[in-house]
This record gives sequence, C-alpha cells and structure tokens, in this order.
Amino acid sequence: MLFLDDSTTVIIAAKAAHESAVRCLLGKKLRGTTCGTAGCAVCAENIQQVVTPAGTALAALMTAPRLSTVISGEPKDLFILSNYLWAQLVPGFSWKDFKDFRKAARKKAGTRDAAEILLVTRFEGVYKAFKSVFDYTVWFSNSADKLRYDAYQLAANLGRNTCTYCNRIYTHTMKGKGNNKIMRPQFDHWFSKSKHPALALSFYNLIPCCSVCNSSIKGSLDFDLSTHVHPYVDKDCLDRFAYSYHYTRSTQSYAININPAFNDKKIFRTYSDFKLKEVFNSHHAELADLIRIKEAYSKKYIERLMGAFPGAKLAYKEVYRLAFGVEYDESDFYKKPLSKFKKDILRELKLIK
Repeated sequence: MLFLDDSTTVIIAAKAAHESAVRCLLGKKLRGTTCGTAGCAVCAENIQQVVTPAGTALAALMTAPRLSTVISGEPKDLFILSNYLWAQLVPGFSWKDFKDFRKAARKKAGTRDAAEILLVTRFEGVYKAFKSVFDYTVWFSNSADKLRYDAYQLAANLGRNTCTYCNRIYTHTMKGKGNNKIMRPQFDHWFSKSKHPALALSFYNLIPCCSVCNSSIKGSLDFDLSTHVHPYVDKDCLDRFAYSYHYTRSTQSYAININPAFNDKKIFRTYSDFKLKEVFNSHHAELADLIRIKEAYSKKYIERLMGAFPGAKLAYKEVYRLAFGVEYDESDFYKKPLSKFKKDILRELKLIK
C-alpha cells in the first residue's frame, strides 16, 4: 500500500475541490439549497431534494459540523458519524440486524417471513435515503460526459498514476475530445458503502485503486481502523513490510513473499485480505530479470551505467529509473508500477544502496 500524503499541495487542492462540489450537492439533496456560487455546475444541475420521511429526518441530523465531517472528516470521525446516524434513524439499531436486513432485502417480497418483513420495514426507508442523498452510483460515477465535478475530476485532481493498494497497475485518468471519458482509477470505499452508505462521498473514504484490488479482491470486505492499514492514516505503511523471494531447488522455481514487520498484525491482515502475495506471484518475469542482472553485474550495475555516460551527469536515482523502469524515492512510487516491489528485491539482491 502507498501512503496518500494529505499535506501535499496536490491532495490539499483535490480535497478543497471535493469539499466545494459535494457540499453543494448535499445542500440540494438535504435542504433544497444551493451554494450560490456563480457558475457552479452542481447548482445548475436538476438535483432534487430527498423529501421522504427518512430523508427529512436525515436532513435534521446533518448539522453544519456533521456535514463537514461527512465530506472531509478524518477516517476515525467518519466511522463514529456513520454509527451515530444509523443509531438515530433506526430505533434499536444493531449491526447484526443490519446484516439480516441486507439478506432479507435480497429476497423477493413474497418470500420473506414475518421477521424479515419487520427488518425491511425498519431499515429500507433509511437505507434508500442514505443512497439517494450520498449518491455515488449515479451522481459521482457520472458516466455522462458532463463538465462538472465527479469521480473523473477527483481522479484527475489526485493524479495517482498507479494503484494505491498494490502499485502493480497503471491507473491514469484520460479523456478524449468533447470531454469523452476514456479511463480512470476506480475508487474503493475503505469503509464499505453497503454498510456505511453515508460515507459514499467522503473524501478520506475514496481510495484511488485498480479494478483488481477494488472489485475482484476487496469488494465489500469489512475494514476497520483497528485491524487494517488506511492509506491516509498510516504514514509508515511502506516501511512495515517488504517484498522478498525464495528459490526452491527441487522444483527450480521462485516464489515471491511479503514479510511484515515483526508481529504487525494490522499490516499482515491488510495484505492478506488484498491477496498481495498471490497477485505478486504473477510477476516471476520481473523477478527473473532482476536476478539475471545480479548474476551478470554483481553489485556494480548502476555504477557501470553511470560510468558509461559521464558527460550526462545523471544522478543515481535517474540512472535507477532508466535501468529498472521504476522510481527510487518512496514519495514517487505512485508514478510507476512495481516501484516498491522492485526496490525491495533489488535491496535483497544488494544491487542498490
């Protein structure tokens, strides 16, 4: 996992743009008000207030401080707020009841027993209000080629070129002529939006990542700050594990391992849930290339390259990038896939400083 440093100018600006647009959307959804900013594309859209009983009750709870928290509050505060809203809007709320409701809701109406009907009656209006107000699927994903703030704009503002979770796959944001949307990273809801729908548009709950990590592997897994690493919270996440490899002579094969820091249960569970050991074992070719360089050049590969072009006056990390196609500085790992993996293996091979 790569650290998302919210003290950088890029992420500060991305957060500010997100706050402005989402605040306007929620104002219209909750109270039918607009931000009043001239030329605001969100204000110009036909966004309807949610006037159901649950929507009205939710609007009453969403005071100015809570609105600020749900848009850009820190992860620990998001979790507290989500629990608070559920408890206020669903009498006698419990996560067990919610789980049973989700199961009952997937059944056809005529097949539910009395207990399931009661659960659906208790939860359904509130759940629909959450999803309508904090509208990720339609408003934020926004498949239409509209010139307004949406997931494409957040992705472009963040400028993360590789997956935050695995750093294996490019996640560029690209548009064509006429604002035609071509590709962008997916956004994982670190706190699952099925369980915490009020956090569907929260800045710190939207993690840019690849489709493999988000859809194929994590899905709706239940993450918690006490058990899993969060990319905006855990500044030392890169230092708490290292990629390694093992050679088995009997089968003449290599296996890629992930070594967490001593007894680091959070990092171990995070990478186990993302199945990083399994997915990185698809990178035998990259590992083999690095081992061949080690065998051919021992410890002096980069030094020989620097010596071959003395006039270029290339810095060590520039030659490193040219030699291995990845970034040397940890703060730049997001720019090139496999930067963390290759640096760890190169260190194990003693090919770099």
